[in-house]
Amino acid sequence: MVVRSLWEREVVGSNPTTPTKHVSVAEWLCNGLQLREYRFDSCRSLHNINRIMQIDLPKNFFPKDPDPGEFVHGHYMAFRRTAKEKLLVIPLIPKNGSQTISRNTDRNWRREYNRQKDSNLDARVDNYIIVLRDPVKRWISGTVEYCVKNDIDIKKIDLTKIVFDEHTVPQINHLYGITPSKCDFYILEDNGLKNIYKKYNIKTEGITKNHNETIQDKKKHEPTNFLISTLKNDLNLNKTIEKFYASDLLLLEKIRKELSH
Repeated sequence: MVVRSLWEREVVGSNPTTPTKHVSVAEWLCNGLQLREYRFDSCRSLHNINRIMQIDLPKNFFPKDPDPGEFVHGHYMAFRRTAKEKLLVIPLIPKNGSQTISRNTDRNWRREYNRQKDSNLDARVDNYIIVLRDPVKRWISGTVEYCVKNDIDIKKIDLTKIVFDEHTVPQINHLYGITPSKCDFYILEDNGLKNIYKKYNIKTEGITKNHNETIQDKKKHEPTNFLISTLKNDLNLNKTIEKFYASDLLLLEKIRKELSH
């Protein structure tokens, strides 16, 4: 599997021989709503996805249980208006639009679950709606989030540690204990959240299009650009990150192959 470095994914457009107009990485990473319509080049076949997407995965593809001490909380949001309707559940994976889902979904339609406190949830679920994100982009956003939230100088941390809190744990680890055959997959970078609301006719309280930068957002600009610059010049770090998130990348690769048929 060939995986471009994050820097290549940023500066190369849908045509790998034609660079796109450069957009500040901080602009699309430091957005609290996480709804920028950025599309990563390593997934060109996903540009028109707006439909349900199921793929054939082994029953044990997702972890059975979270590792002890790992930053996995198991927060889910469920949608069902009546007892006769299917129970749809969205695992709230940090940095994958989870705040947007929580903030904008009509409160009369939703119910929040904690997987760790409700071990029988999987048996009751009809469909999981999985929102995935490019793992390297997610790592940058998550690492910056960790540093800003804890007032840490990003230049002084060991980036090879990779995982700092729940925002940088591999995405599939947040999907522990669920049945793969019940999963429908969407990609955050390809307008995934709006496609989900449209596909399932989920009532929302209005997704804000124009997000006014908060003080915390502004604090993310410098560390974000620092990480982008570091990744641009440190191929070993790129390889370390991509190796660590190999399972996430494999899942995205499976989706790409399915859509290309």
